[in-house]
Amino acid sequence: MLVLRKIAPLLILLWWLFLLPTAPGRCGTETKNAKTIGPELITNGSFEQTFPRSAEPWTTLAAPSTGIVGWRVSKGDVDVVTSPSFNIPYGNQAVELNGWYTGALSQQMKTEPGASYLVTFALSGGWENAGAVRPMYVRAANTKQIYQPVCTCNKNSNSMQWNTMSFQFVANSANTTLEFGSNTEGYRGANIDNVSVRKLDVPLKQFPAAATPGISTSPLLDLPTTEVRLRGSIEKAFNKGFIEISAEGKFDPSKPVSKRDFVKWLVKLKGLAPASISESPSYEDVPADDPYFPFIEAAAKAGLLPEEDRFHSADTITRQELAQLYCIFSGMHDAAENQPVEEVERGLCFSRGTKGNTIAYRDANLLDEEARKWVSYANKAGILNLCFGLDPAGTTNDENLFEPRKRLTRGEAIHLLVSLYDLN
Repeated sequence: MLVLRKIAPLLILLWWLFLLPTAPGRCGTETKNAKTIGPELITNGSFEQTFPRSAEPWTTLAAPSTGIVGWRVSKGDVDVVTSPSFNIPYGNQAVELNGWYTGALSQQMKTEPGASYLVTFALSGGWENAGAVRPMYVRAANTKQIYQPVCTCNKNSNSMQWNTMSFQFVANSANTTLEFGSNTEGYRGANIDNVSVRKLDVPLKQFPAAATPGISTSPLLDLPTTEVRLRGSIEKAFNKGFIEISAEGKFDPSKPVSKRDFVKWLVKLKGLAPASISESPSYEDVPADDPYFPFIEAAAKAGLLPEEDRFHSADTITRQELAQLYCIFSGMHDAAENQPVEEVERGLCFSRGTKGNTIAYRDANLLDEEARKWVSYANKAGILNLCFGLDPAGTTNDENLFEPRKRLTRGEAIHLLVSLYDLN
C-alpha cells in the first residue's frame, strides 16, 4: 500500500502526458470528433422564399436584388430554378449562379471573432453540355475555396447530380458575409441548394494543416504580373462582376482576346439587355443556341458590330480590327468613313519634339487599305494611346511602330472598355 502511494503521483503524470491529449476536445483527435453547435445561422438556406416568382421554370434576379429572402445578389445575376422542371434535392427551389451573366449570391451572418464555422451546401454542375466544368467559389472571412463541378446530364434538367460539399472558415468580426459565386462564362453555371452554417466546437486552427485544393485569398492571382497601367481596370471590372477568372484564379490579361469575349464585355459595360434566344440570328455562324448569342445578338441589334453575314466569334482581334470596332460601337462610323484622304494620312502621324513635326507610323504601309481610315480616326481620338500605350507624342514609342496585325490582349480590351464607359 505504501508503494502504491509513492508511485500514484507518477501514474497521474503519465496519464496527463500520454492519455489526456487524445481525449475529445484536445488537439490530438478533435478533427474526428468536431461537432457543430448552436443555432443555424443562415436564413432561407434552401431558397424557398423568393419574390417575385416567374411562371417559367426559372426566375432571373440581377444585382443588387434582395428577392431571395435573406440573400442579396452581389454581382451579375442568378436564376432561381424550380421543380418539377429541375430535380431539386431540398424543397422546390435551388439557385443557378449564372443568369444571363456570371453571378454571385451573399448573406451576412452574426459570428464570433475567432470562432470556427462549418458551411455545408448541395452542389450540382448544371444540366447542359455533359462533361463541361462549371467552376464556382465559396468565400467567407479571409478564406475562399473553388469547386469545379462537372455537368453529367446533357441537356436534361431532371437528371442533375447533386453532392453535399463543405467549407470551413474562422470569423474575424462580429458580422461575416458568406458568398457563393460563379467562375463560369455564359448563361449556364453551377447550382446550389440547402446552404447551412453552424459553429464548430473546436478551433479551426487545431485542424490538420494540410492545404485544401483551390483555396486562395487573392482572387486575381496574375494581377501582380500584369502591365501596371492595366491593373486598375481589370480589378475594377472583376469586382463589379463584369469579367470572370479561371478556376486557378487567373484572368490571363496577356492572352489575345476573342471577338465573342470582347463583345460580351462591351454589352455588359454599356448596360444592354441580352437578346432573347427566340430572335432570328444576325450572323449565320452565331445560332440561337450559342452561349454567346444573347450578347453578340444584342450588340448587333444595337448597331455596335459590322453588318456582315458571318461574325467568326472565336477569332482574335488585331489592332487594326480594334480600330474599326471602336469606330462602329462608338457611333463614329460615318465620321471615320467620310474623312478626306489628307485627313486620313494626317491621322496616321504623331508629333515629335519641341518643333511639333509630324512623323507617320513607320509600318503604316502594312495597314489594310480599308483599315487606314479606322486607324487614323482611332489615333486622333487617343484610342491607340489608351489601349496600346502608343503615345502620340512619341515618348513611349521610340520605334515608331503601330504593328497593325498584333493581337489585342484581354488586359488591353478590358482597360479600353472600362476607361470608355467609366465603370464606378
